[in-house]
Amino acid sequence: MIEFEFPSLAERELDDPNPQKPQGLGTDSVYRFSSDVNGSEGLFIIQNQGTQPVDVYSTQENTNNLPDVDIFDIETGDILTESDPYRSLDVGKAIALGIQVDTYGVDVKDDAYQVALIINAVASDQ
Repeated sequence: MIEFEFPSLAERELDDPNPQKPQGLGTDSVYRFSSDVNGSEGLFIIQNQGTQPVDVYSTQENTNNLPDVDIFDIETGDILTESDPYRSLDVGKAIALGIQVDTYGVDVKDDAYQVALIINAVASDQ
């Protein structure tokens, strides 16, 4: 399991006296996170450690009044879905990925949203 927080814990710990500075993601917006705090390409990396090529994509089971969260290929910008995955990640190869968060139509609340995202690696048929 991997866990991300937007804004990050380090960002929340910064003491900023500006009351106008937002404390999280805004409403009716789309955010793309494609690198880590050190500027490395990809927020995270998926490596195929299996025995055959796999298709990689994400699914979000619960979308009821939650932000829509997806993974995307940082090289192409393509969102990776079940119908349009990263095709045929070869054994031993890796792909750098980012996370996209879409807050359109999601209610504002004081506490953090908890969104479970499943990252799938399914044997490729190609």
